[in-house]
Amino acid sequence: MQLGSLPYNSVKGIDAGRSTMVVVERERELSVLRSVLDSVGVPGAQTLAVVGVPGIGKSALLTVVAEWCDDWLVLGARGTPLGSQVPHGVLVQLFAGLARSAGREEQPFDGPGRTLRDLVVNGVVDADATALSYSLHWVVARLAAEKRV
Repeated sequence: MQLGSLPYNSVKGIDAGRSTMVVVERERELSVLRSVLDSVGVPGAQTLAVVGVPGIGKSALLTVVAEWCDDWLVLGARGTPLGSQVPHGVLVQLFAGLARSAGREEQPFDGPGRTLRDLVVNGVVDADATALSYSLHWVVARLAAEKRV
């Protein structure tokens, strides 16, 4: 979702349902995001990417959306100029915590999932892009079999 140049304000501490943050003048974007989340079955997975110029309110918008997902496993990463210099930096942000807490043969990092675990824990991968892509798919599918991701 590309955010336009609408004015952005956030007010903390105001209860809007379950959310502790309210984003102003983002009703259309929130409605689209709610529809996307509502379309995900159980089990299931969905990727959301919100793109826009710095300071437009991307993080605040995703904070509200994440608060809607109390029965989901929410994985998050931020794309930054510095982070773009770290190989596979977004994958590390998304999966390092889970991978470090799981053993090498523990689900979802068993089987082909070991490739992703080796990358995010050790920073090394002896696989091509296709194998890494399959490993990522394996891990997300295993996670999504138990809980929406």
